[in-house]
Amino acid sequence: MAKIKSVSKSIGTKKKKRRAHRDQEGLHRADGTTVATKEPETPEQMYSKASDLFLQLQIDKALSIAQRSLDEFLEVYPDNPRASYPTLLLLGQIYLALGDVDLSREHYLKATEVDPDGSETGAAPFLWIAQLSEVGGEESIRWFEKACAILRKALRELEEQQGIEESENAIIETRRQLGETLCSMTEVYMTDLSYVKFDTYDVVQQLTDVPGSFDPEAGSRCDALMTEAVLVCPESPAVLQTLASVRISEERMDDAKSALTRSMELWRHLPNDDVNIPDFATRISLARLLLEVEMEPEAVEVVDQLVQEDDQSVEALYLGAWSRYLSFEKGSNTASDSRDWFRRCLRLYTSVDYEDEKLRQHVVEMITKLDEILGPPVKEEEEEEDAEWEDEADVEYGEEIEVEEPQEDVKMNDVDMKGGVT
Repeated sequence: MAKIKSVSKSIGTKKKKRRAHRDQEGLHRADGTTVATKEPETPEQMYSKASDLFLQLQIDKALSIAQRSLDEFLEVYPDNPRASYPTLLLLGQIYLALGDVDLSREHYLKATEVDPDGSETGAAPFLWIAQLSEVGGEESIRWFEKACAILRKALRELEEQQGIEESENAIIETRRQLGETLCSMTEVYMTDLSYVKFDTYDVVQQLTDVPGSFDPEAGSRCDALMTEAVLVCPESPAVLQTLASVRISEERMDDAKSALTRSMELWRHLPNDDVNIPDFATRISLARLLLEVEMEPEAVEVVDQLVQEDDQSVEALYLGAWSRYLSFEKGSNTASDSRDWFRRCLRLYTSVDYEDEKLRQHVVEMITKLDEILGPPVKEEEEEEDAEWEDEADVEYGEEIEVEEPQEDVKMNDVDMKGGVT
């Protein structure tokens, strides 16, 4: 079993002697009386304190105490490096929060060294390393596969204990983790290891081809991974969305629509605060996929809920405007609404200094195009529009928008009529 490098034995012995002497003797006053000293913190106590500080977003303090905790674990338990595992994971999280990916990855790697089969500590560090890999591609796949093996083993052991309430809850969580890990592997095959490229515009990061990394078996691997993911976690919105992505890449649009419909039906009628509703980012991705398969009404439904939750999302406003424009293209009376959403998107884009020039140019172009169709909005209409948005959001966005002329390098021919900016 691999051990993490510790401080020298002699230094550790001196520290222990000084600590023992201090604890036994206490502090002596000039008058001869003795004041008891405070018990030194154990590494476990330091870890707990660092965890609390991290949750309170006191990152620098958490880092200092977590590092002390790791040093103490290595000193107190020199023959049991696994004892330091929780602190290694915490330091990985802390460095990631600080933006130091290299040190974060280093601590996660150390965690896998002290427990290489994950028998005691689980799949978490393997999953983080897969996601933080500098190389990606096959390297990420290898780490994901190790995580899957750990999760499959844990699931088998839990299923042998069926009937116990705690085990049932653990089974649900382990199935979720395994399903999401299989989806992550699928996404690697669809991006780093494949030439598949979606038309859907991703306002955070566009999917791009990676020359020289094409895997001729990527398609069959995706199918195998998604078959297992659906079997393991058939009622996971995230799994069904990834399945839809695979079907879109295969141009099996009816199957993609079916998967997206099943995904939405799992949560669309739940109260807005229900924990089973997918997170914001997952539903942003859902809206893009819905537009890709021309399910505009469903996309509008998803985006409207997102904007109710967070009216400061440029992505959500853009998708709301674009989905309404596509509905207008099919004959719906949504041109005016689309322009309102595009104008609001541009206003927010400017106010928050959002950085995506291609998106901004497309928004400007669409406002200009809709002005040509509808005629320029009169002053009263603009004021009414602004008042409506402010009433709904209870926020002011600043001065009136001045729409500039679209730049020549962005033309309507460059815009995919399903997914937005290409």
